[in-house]
Amino acid sequence: MSVANAASTDSPTGAKHRTAFELLAPLGVPIMAIGIIIFFSFATTGFLTVENFTNIFANSALPVIVAVGLTIPLVMGEFDLSIAAMAGFATILYSQLAAKEGLDPTVSILITLVACIGAGAFNGLMVAYVGLPALVATIAMSSFLIGMEFYISGSAQIYGGFPEALVAFGRSNIGPVPALVIVAAAIVLLLWLTLEKTVFGRYVKAVGGNAEAARLAGVNVLQTRALGFVICALAAGIAGVIFANKQAVAYPLAGLDVLLPSFTAAFIGAATFRFGEFNVLGTVVGVLITQITANGLILLGVPNYTTYIFQGVILLVALIFARVVALRQVN
Repeated sequence: MSVANAASTDSPTGAKHRTAFELLAPLGVPIMAIGIIIFFSFATTGFLTVENFTNIFANSALPVIVAVGLTIPLVMGEFDLSIAAMAGFATILYSQLAAKEGLDPTVSILITLVACIGAGAFNGLMVAYVGLPALVATIAMSSFLIGMEFYISGSAQIYGGFPEALVAFGRSNIGPVPALVIVAAAIVLLLWLTLEKTVFGRYVKAVGGNAEAARLAGVNVLQTRALGFVICALAAGIAGVIFANKQAVAYPLAGLDVLLPSFTAAFIGAATFRFGEFNVLGTVVGVLITQITANGLILLGVPNYTTYIFQGVILLVALIFARVVALRQVN
């Protein structure tokens, strides 16, 4: 789905104005990123170092996995507000099975991911086949999953008993690169190939562009929408499992904080590479920008809540910008 398309006009003046807009608009995100890096380089000590940026990339790995999964429904014009709860549910379910019950880690991972796929399929069923608004269906799923976190864990912290090999892997480096960065890069590549190089990816874009036209062209619109929610849920589930092994402790509502950051990253990404279109690589850039900013604010010594303020402001600016561009199209 396009966030907004540049306006078209028959007049020569309008054509020139449109061309200038299209040329300058994609530069907004790179300019913002460069500005942020320059500011924190001068305003803080230790920001522009290899060690700090290695830390930024490591902290970006799990948010990237969730955000690129979210990109699939966004391309189709849908929203999934259950991603944070899905990741938290995966963290608790896996931790309960592997750490507390002592189940084989592989079996625990498979059960957890199948449960997340089931939840994503239910989201897709409600949105695509029943016709519920994605906003309502995924908020309902989010509430259900949060309740399940407390039920599964008994409202208690889960600690100890996590597979040592997986915990060590989640905290290790492969050469100079954090292992989780490599895992995230592999998932990004897989989803990029899925969206850009497969028939399913073309269907996703067709549904986001014009669902009725896609249906008339033979695309199974309902199935495509449903599968988009499944992929999104699976990505969140994978991130939740990795988070559990990295932290080696789990508690309800103490999982990955990825809801607002993921949407912020996706909307920033829609102004990157393909202006006005949600895309996987742009979402990755969006995550990096939010993480770089959060890191810089911490080094400045400002309170942690300022990160949320920044994310909210950036998301609001992105939405307003999309609205302005959409109004240009109407005019």
